[in-house]
Amino acid sequence: MNISGSQGNIVSNNLITRDYPSWSGYCFTIDNGSSATVRHNIFGGCQTVQNCLYENNVATGATAGYNNVFTSVNSTVRNNLGASTQFGNTSGNQADVDISTVFIGTGSEDGKYRLLPGSPAAGAGYGGVDCGIFGGSAPYELSGIPNLPAVGYLNINGNSVTVRARSH
Repeated sequence: MNISGSQGNIVSNNLITRDYPSWSGYCFTIDNGSSATVRHNIFGGCQTVQNCLYENNVATGATAGYNNVFTSVNSTVRNNLGASTQFGNTSGNQADVDISTVFIGTGSEDGKYRLLPGSPAAGAGYGGVDCGIFGGSAPYELSGIPNLPAVGYLNINGNSVTVRARSH
């Protein structure tokens, strides 16, 4: 993902990875002249950001040179977890976090990123919220299905209407 030439972007509650080795390892860049608020994401690849508020994210890359590079210019970087030394240990950031202690790691492609009980990401975000895609005021919804009733069947036959709904 590359943001170029735009201001005031919001990148929130996403899983962003890259297809190694087809693209030099960078999964996320914000170019000079752009700005963004980047929070509650999970990144699986190198990143470079400029003019950002970057908080409550998790970087899963631990392999030097391939997926753990993080560069920031003119940005506030706080309360993030890195599998390597991407963010250091200042401003609430945590370095060298064992990712196997953060996420449940099983289930659906998106469900495996739910936090384990006792996860170092639990409550570690700015303001005491959870880091990662399930944190914040608009947490990620598994498979994009909101926690609301949904119509699963609808049959309209003349004056007769049959509706079946299910809750999630």
